Amino acid sequence: MMPITDMIKLSAYFLNNPAYVIGGSTLTTYCVLLGIRRGMSLTRAAQMLTMLQVSNAISRFLVAAVGDRRWFPRHLVLGFTPFVGGIISLMLLRAETVWAFALCCVLYGTSYGVRASMQTPILVDLFGIQNLPMVQSIYILFGGIGILTGPVAAGFLMDRYTGDLRPVFILSGISCIVSGVLQGGALCINYRQKRASEEPPKLGRSDTQDTILEETRF
Repeated sequence: MMPITDMIKLSAYFLNNPAYVIGGSTLTTYCVLLGIRRGMSLTRAAQMLTMLQVSNAISRFLVAAVGDRRWFPRHLVLGFTPFVGGIISLMLLRAETVWAFALCCVLYGTSYGVRASMQTPILVDLFGIQNLPMVQSIYILFGGIGILTGPVAAGFLMDRYTGDLRPVFILSGISCIVSGVLQGGALCINYRQKRASEEPPKLGRSDTQDTILEETRF
């Protein structure tokens, strides 16, 4: 039977993935439509989504190149990326100019790529290399659930609020922030478990007496 602490860590980290994917899939699905409503042409709005995907690919490559270095704080970086994605999702609602919109797309794509590039090493850190095949398959399954439910929920909100895109991007931002909270909780639990395993075991009363007797013999 898995300890309750490990079950909480497992559940929190698995649930953080669909929450973040709901936000990401919602943003990428409705990003072009938001650009058109900001007065861009269809071609220019599609270019914004292309910029998001290109920055995503570049950031994945850069993190893969330096992610195993000792000086790279991957847990800290991973902990902040969902909050960055959530804030940028909300900032898109205030991006009235083309340059502001493009900057938000680039920053969001970068944060998404950084997070995606570190998922496998973090799964190894949290659950061990021996459990990686099982854990990663379940983790990807939860992400697929997020891809299916995110755009559908956003479309329901658009129908409910007569085509208004603000609830859609609010959903995207809140989902990413919730993902950050769940992910941070799992990382904190893992950090405490490692600290507890590194601490020397406390001696009981009988152990202390035996230690004193052995020292007096010598």
